[in-house]
Amino acid sequence: MGKMGSGLFPAAARATAFVVGSTVLAACGTKATSPSPKPAPARHFVPVAPGAPVKTTVAPWSLPAALSRPAAASDGPNLVLMGGIRVDGSSSSSVRLIDPTTGQVLAMGQLPLPTHDAGAAVLGSKAYLFGGGSSYVYSSVQAWTDSSGGVIAAHLPAPRADCTVASSPRGAFIVGGYSGSAMDASVLATKNGTTFRTVSTLPIPVRYGAAATMGHYLYVLGGETASGSPTSAVQAVNLSTGASAVVGHMAAPLDHAQAAILHGRILVVGGRIGGRYSRAIWSLDPANGSVTRVGSLVVPVSDEALVSWGGSLWSLGGQNPQPSAIVQRITDVTR
Repeated sequence: MGKMGSGLFPAAARATAFVVGSTVLAACGTKATSPSPKPAPARHFVPVAPGAPVKTTVAPWSLPAALSRPAAASDGPNLVLMGGIRVDGSSSSSVRLIDPTTGQVLAMGQLPLPTHDAGAAVLGSKAYLFGGGSSYVYSSVQAWTDSSGGVIAAHLPAPRADCTVASSPRGAFIVGGYSGSAMDASVLATKNGTTFRTVSTLPIPVRYGAAATMGHYLYVLGGETASGSPTSAVQAVNLSTGASAVVGHMAAPLDHAQAAILHGRILVVGGRIGGRYSRAIWSLDPANGSVTRVGSLVVPVSDEALVSWGGSLWSLGGQNPQPSAIVQRITDVTR
């Protein structure tokens, strides 16, 4: 996907560009002035020790609207934010492109279906939104490009909301979720966003779990079980063999959190513990399945979007208890 102002998401006449809390750069129906194209800062591949501390700051910009349960992914230079729940409880169909270095946001258009509780990934030149729902649970896979806008590109094998998508060089993995009547334990893999294969099943089916990939493994941390209660389980899936097992436990049952990779380690951010919104940031040690608290959010949230970009994790929106527009940046203290 292209840089802001060019490629897949140009600053077209139909887009609205603005910096929240600052000046309007371009009103709807006029051409936005794009920032000088520049790639995301180079990634550091020297891993950080699992227990090393992190720090969190509130970004000087916020989302243009408060959102809970949005989906987000990185196209390289920018973040793509799709869907979510608004303050009035309705589902959003908005697609927005965000430059985290400036807070500039381009309102790119609308998805075919208003959606929350979906998972997102960028595959090739398209941004995909898997499942989710609004008044009912979708099986739809929605895709966005600048040339075609939002389209229904495919369907999952079954309706699935409350799922998590973890991306890797192998493609995207859709894990956990709920069909509207039952939990879905299957782990789906896709390389193109439109065809899927089942690579494994979770030992403990969950929805609202946190998930990330590292090496040949997919890790699922916490989540809500079929009983409606959260679990502390850390589940691992071998993506080469399909074997899955519970390999560890969180310090407490946790759901509605998010996970992402920062400098070679998996961090689990926010969520709910005992029904309360959590500030905690946890780090997983894949060697033994242990989880250590390494920091805190400034503002506790659940159901945020979490994306690794430019050597930081970006927590976008979330809930506490209403949808929020806050953006929090997580960085390693040692970097």
